[in-house]
Amino acid sequence: MLTLKKFLRCELEKQRVVLFYWLPVAMASGIGCYLSLRQEPAPNLFVAMALLGGVFYLGYHFQTCSLAPFFLLLAVFCLGFFAVAGKAYYVAAPTLTYRFYGEIEGRIIGVDRARSGAVRVTLDQVKLENMSKSNTPQKVRLSISSGPAAQLLTPQGRLKTKGFLMPPPGPSEPGGFDFRRYAWFQGLGAVGYTREGVHITSGPSSGIFTRLFDRRMALSARIKAGVSEAASGPAAAIITGDRSSLTRAQLQDLRRSNLAHLLAISGLHVALLTGVVFGVFRRLCLLNANAFLHFNAKKIAAGFAILIGFYYVMISGAAVSTQRAFIMVSIVMLGVFFDRRALSLHSVALAALVILAWRPEDVSSAGFQMSFAATIALVTVFQRIPALPGFSRWRRMPMISLILSSLVAGLATAPFSAAHFNQVSHYGLLANILSLPVMSFLVAPSAVLAMMLIPFGAEAVGLWGVDLGLRWILAVAHFLAQPASAVTFVTEPDAWILPLFSASCAWIILWRGWGKGLGVLGVVAALMGWHGSDRPDILIAKDGVLVGLLLPEGRALSKPNGGTFSARIWAQNDGLPMPREKAYALWQDRKIDLYHHWSKKKKGLEIACVPGELHIVAQQRRISGECWHLSHHIIKRNGATAIWLDHQGKPAKIRHINSGFTRLWSKQR
Repeated sequence: MLTLKKFLRCELEKQRVVLFYWLPVAMASGIGCYLSLRQEPAPNLFVAMALLGGVFYLGYHFQTCSLAPFFLLLAVFCLGFFAVAGKAYYVAAPTLTYRFYGEIEGRIIGVDRARSGAVRVTLDQVKLENMSKSNTPQKVRLSISSGPAAQLLTPQGRLKTKGFLMPPPGPSEPGGFDFRRYAWFQGLGAVGYTREGVHITSGPSSGIFTRLFDRRMALSARIKAGVSEAASGPAAAIITGDRSSLTRAQLQDLRRSNLAHLLAISGLHVALLTGVVFGVFRRLCLLNANAFLHFNAKKIAAGFAILIGFYYVMISGAAVSTQRAFIMVSIVMLGVFFDRRALSLHSVALAALVILAWRPEDVSSAGFQMSFAATIALVTVFQRIPALPGFSRWRRMPMISLILSSLVAGLATAPFSAAHFNQVSHYGLLANILSLPVMSFLVAPSAVLAMMLIPFGAEAVGLWGVDLGLRWILAVAHFLAQPASAVTFVTEPDAWILPLFSASCAWIILWRGWGKGLGVLGVVAALMGWHGSDRPDILIAKDGVLVGLLLPEGRALSKPNGGTFSARIWAQNDGLPMPREKAYALWQDRKIDLYHHWSKKKKGLEIACVPGELHIVAQQRRISGECWHLSHHIIKRNGATAIWLDHQGKPAKIRHINSGFTRLWSKQR
């Protein structure tokens, strides 16, 4: 008779064949554990984790019981914890601790556009007026609202201007996206803006990266000159990664139609490029009889594809998403080179381990999660398709495969896209079906041809196809983005939901045996938890500059202006965006006795209140009476605040940004 113990042992033994696939899951869990802590771990915790990791590895190495593989997973969990902690300490750099106004000078190392449409530059070799070198941030990011973007594309130019800088801002609400952490790992010590003129001078090109930047900017200029004005921004974006010429209207259409991923150089672009190069070089080798007899055409083509892919990564600005995609594609091509299956869960797991070891902080980013969700789903589905009847007939119809790929990737990435961007595009699948074939069979090959012809001054031949294809994609995006029903906004999920959903999906795909049902239960629990996410009734911005009250129609705002960024993030997270004027009008009609005292003109005046009222005091004023209130000093000390009310309208739960939160990136340095 099969006992429960024997059944469990049998189930665990089945998992040995997929143990390698679980290693990235374990490593990502360790990384996520470190990043989610509210306080920086004490040194003794690092020592304990090191000892535990060693003990678990020895347990795996010397034990033969059914639990031995889990010892390895626990050891890799500890490794992930150490990987991200080590990276956090390694990238430590000076961070601005106060608002700065004065002369700013630095070398331009990046140019893009902010959501507002302003040109945004990243500077290194920074010099700030009257600030010592030891306190000066290594990198700063500056938004420039005046002057053409082309002026900033001077290869290795140095920028000089007067402007404002401030420390990287914290979350707009407790539990929200923490830009401080992102900036810490990017080496950004300050962000700011200038409304004054900028002075650009050309600097000497020294080093391979500066020369690549020169080449990238020159390529960008030639590409934009060779296509129509409408397609110039998208063409530069997909070939060189230069997004500075994309218009705000284009970006909005692409986001609402779920086509924005076509302009962010990532797995799709690198895969298309290396795929085209691989196919072209393989056929060229096969055309030569001597090469066909003496060399392995497939391996030669794979080697060339990796080299061209590496050049593309460098010339396109080496963005994080591009580097991540190159690692994945390189592992696939190396599989071809060493006669292994080109694309399998094994290669995906290996790519994930490499990326997690190299950039562990990316585990919480939308790009990392969506790229691996799409890749894993595609590999899983297409590995099972050959067993379906009529497969041989499907193989001869590449359009069917492309449509199926769009469907699978769209479904796999939809939950992550909704969680990170708070919206679901209803026509995204249709938009991708209409656009991906054009991208794959016209834009990508034409772009490769244009790059090959640039040295001969004949790039116009290839750019004609790029221009034609991109104008079609932009037209599709514009047409499908116009209806009001194009997008549905969704609520921000609680912090535990996405990890549970991801782990449950991994469980369904990787678990062998009867235990898959646990993964299904996890997915259901995550989706139900998301549906029941409890948004704060009251949100208070940093320094009390704005208060938002959640109503059935949306979040009412206490002021007609000010706190614009916080207001936009709150509305996105609520899944209830609305014009600022309407949000302020809702505040006037509120039924709850909530008051926001923000006017500096009334600073020092006494506030009289009665029981049952809620007062948010953003200025130094004295409260008289028995009522609940948050004083100016508490708001300033604790930062952005979230309040949940009970059924009587009284505060039941309060969370602050700074309360008990001390991480490397949150400390005042």
